[in-house]
This record gives sequence, structure tokens and C-alpha cells, in this order.
Amino acid sequence: LSRGWVCWTLGSGLAIGCAVSTKWTGLSAMAVAGLHALASLVATVRAAQGSSAASSPPRPLALRLRSAGAETWLRALLQAALPLGIYVGCFALHFWLLPSPGPGVRFHTEAFRAALPPPPPPPPPSPPPPSPP
Repeated sequence: LSRGWVCWTLGSGLAIGCAVSTKWTGLSAMAVAGLHALASLVATVRAAQGSSAASSPPRPLALRLRSAGAETWLRALLQAALPLGIYVGCFALHFWLLPSPGPGVRFHTEAFRAALPPPPPPPPPSPPPPSPP
């Protein structure tokens, strides 16, 4: 697991989280990443069982399986838990801001607008600057 691999996996997790938070069709990006992760895991396990390429030096079986486990957990964290955290965080922010009236409130019914809290009072005017002597 190289530093570049972790950075790209982190970036894809952030992008998936933003895509799913924007529109649920972003789940297709998560499905593609999941299929790629599954294919990578199968290839890693097959390589650990002895069908590795001749170009790579042989490594002990336990070390190769440990690497596959680390990759699986890191992918689960960066490409599943991170996007879920972004999705939940965006909706937490949305629901935190939801009660505040704004310019779009005029599109709602009168009954809905009556249920909203009153807008905050405007800030007091600033005092005029002192005149020069």
C-alpha cells in the first residue's frame, strides 16, 4: 500500500461522498469503486495463493494475506465510511440550517411560513465616524 494509492483512494472516497450527498445517482460511482475493490481483492488473494507474477519477488503467504486484509479495511474506511460520513454531515448541516427563513420561503404555503421562527432582527446601525477637529 503505497502513499499514492492511499491518496487516490482517499480522493475517490471524498468524491463519492460529495456525489452521493448531491444526488443518489452518485451511488453508481460507489458501485464502480466497490467492483474495482472486489476485483483487486480477488487478484491479491490469488497472488497470495501462489499464482503471483514472476516479476515480483516472492513474499511469505502470511505477509501477502495481511496486506490484502489491510487493503480491504483501508478501502472500507476510505470508500464506504468516509462517503457515509460526508453524506450524514451534509444532511446534519442542512437540518441545522433548515429552520432559518430565507429568500426561498415565499414559495411555501402560508401555513408553512407561519410555522417558521421569525427572522432575526437586523444588526444595529454602526455609529458615524468621529468628525475631525
